[in-house]
Amino acid sequence: MKMKQIVLAAFFLVLFASLALSQTTDAKSQTASPNLLEKIDLKFNLTGTPKPEDVGFDDRNSSWKLTYHLLLSNEKTVTDLISKAYANCGENVANNQKCVARANKKLDKQFRKTALSVSRGSFKRNSLLLETNRQILFPVKFMPDVIRIFNDAAQSTENPVFILRIKSRVSAKTSTKQKVRYKTSIRFQYPLKFIRSDGSFDFYNINVFGASVGINKESDGKFSYSIYRQ
Repeated sequence: MKMKQIVLAAFFLVLFASLALSQTTDAKSQTASPNLLEKIDLKFNLTGTPKPEDVGFDDRNSSWKLTYHLLLSNEKTVTDLISKAYANCGENVANNQKCVARANKKLDKQFRKTALSVSRGSFKRNSLLLETNRQILFPVKFMPDVIRIFNDAAQSTENPVFILRIKSRVSAKTSTKQKVRYKTSIRFQYPLKFIRSDGSFDFYNINVFGASVGINKESDGKFSYSIYRQ
């Protein structure tokens, strides 16, 4: 009889422990918040004006090569590095252009050294008269350490900043059979938060971002840029 009581007591002890554990697990699952940002789509677009044919996109051998590098830093680090890089650039136009060029190279090295590399890749498109061959959409899924940075930012004053570096090269022949090659390298910064003067903030709804690269015949084939952020 005593043995039976012991067995029953052990049974109820295990039962209560199981119920308590399931309730704790349910409570945790109910209070756990979803990840702030787990993935994005990088979007790149190439345009030619006044018309694609005017910059050689109708050349059947025309091609577009784009290389990108996506990094992640924070607002304070980015601001400090930019201030230091351009601190010695004066207002003299001729000297300022050379100084800015040197500062850009220095800044790129500092970003690559201090920021977290998130994603990088290279793409090539041919026969650029087709609009679909002048568009790139590439999904990027974030690693757990990157997701953790975003989640921590929701509970702190940190403002994560994406740094997107791209190199673009277009080769084509114009209607006059003149071979042209357009090359450029550019860098963009994307903060995750919009911070108000009182310290409050909202997160940008960043699902798609990237850059539109344009070639304009009327400006001697110079590149122009616009930024996607959706």
